[in-house]
Amino acid sequence: MRHALFGSFIRSLEIESVTFYCRGLTCAEYVDVIDSGVLERSSATGFYERIAQVGLVDWEDMISQDEDEDEEMEEIIFSEDNKLILADQKPEVMLEIGKFIYHSLTIISEEENQQYRGHIRFLMYLADDEKEKERESYSCDNCLKSGRQVNRKCGLSETNRNEILKRNNMSVEVTDIHEEFIKTNLDKYKNKSKQKKVQSPVSKDEARLKLLGFTFPECPVSWIPQNVKEWSDRVYTAKNHGVPLFEGGIMEQPNKSYLISKIVNNEISSIESEKMKKDMKKNSKGRK
Repeated sequence: MRHALFGSFIRSLEIESVTFYCRGLTCAEYVDVIDSGVLERSSATGFYERIAQVGLVDWEDMISQDEDEDEEMEEIIFSEDNKLILADQKPEVMLEIGKFIYHSLTIISEEENQQYRGHIRFLMYLADDEKEKERESYSCDNCLKSGRQVNRKCGLSETNRNEILKRNNMSVEVTDIHEEFIKTNLDKYKNKSKQKKVQSPVSKDEARLKLLGFTFPECPVSWIPQNVKEWSDRVYTAKNHGVPLFEGGIMEQPNKSYLISKIVNNEISSIESEKMKKDMKKNSKGRK
C-alpha cells in the first residue's frame, strides 16, 4: 500500500473500487482557495473540485474503461493532467473526494469543536492537585467497581463494560452495581457536603456531568474520541512548554491542526480568565 508513511496525515478513500489518497489542505492552501473567490464565482461543486485538485495526492487501481472489450485494460497512472481528466469525465467522483478532504481533513466540525473544548476542560480540571483522588475515580475499572458510571452516564458499550467487570472478577450486571452504595453516598461524589440532602441516582437519559462550567453529554472518558485526546494533549503540552506544534510558520502547517490549536488555546485562556475572576471575587469578599 502506498502512502503508508506515518506522520504524513494522508488518508485513503475508496470510490468504485479505486483507492484515492488524500491530505488536508495547509493553512496557505486553504486561504489561497478561499481568497481565489472560487466559492463566490462558482457552485459548491466547483469549490469542492478545487479542494480535491489540491488535496488528492495519489490513487491506486484506476483502470481505463475502454468500450472495446477485446482491448486489454490499462492502469491509469496518477498525474496532475489525469486529475483534470478525472474531473472532466467523472465530476461526481471529484465532488465526493473534495467533500472528504474539506470536511474530514481540513476543517473542524461543531461536534469536534465541542469535544476539543470538553477535553481541555477535563484535562485542566483533573490537573488540579486537589483532584488527585478524583483522577483515580475516572479510571473505567474504578468507576465501574464503585458504581459511579450510573450518574456519569457511561458511554462504553455493554461489551466493553462486561470485559472490565470480568477483568475485575465481578459477575453482577453493570446497571445493578452497588445500587445501594450510590443511593447512600451520592452526595459525597456530587456535592461533597454533609449538609446537602442525598439525591437518588439519575437515569442514564437524565445524567449530565458538569466540570469547569462545561456540560458533558456523557462521561468524558467515553465521550471524547481517542484522536481528539491525542491532538489536544499535544497542543496543550506544546503551549505549556512554549514549543511549536509544527516546524515552520502557521501557513505551512495543516489547516486542521491550526484550527485545533486555536480551539485548545482559546479554551485554556478562557479557563484561566474564569479562574482569575473567581479568585478576585473570592479575595474581594475576604477583604470585606
